[in-house]
Amino acid sequence: MPQRKAMLKADFASTRGTFKFGANQHPVQDWWAMVVDKDEAGKPSLRTRTKLLSEQGDPFAAQCKLRVP
Repeated sequence: MPQRKAMLKADFASTRGTFKFGANQHPVQDWWAMVVDKDEAGKPSLRTRTKLLSEQGDPFAAQCKLRVP
């Protein structure tokens, strides 16, 4: 059980940046627009364009709460 409680805190470094879990344990996070461009070597590369949404979570989270013992 300690592992579950620690995971629910979302207190770890993430490739998604800062985020937390909503009431139904889906991520609440920023959403970004990305573009695939060629890099200096001509290989496909992702580039961030703009932030679309801030702290966006599941709109149904309040109706679907996860009960954690």
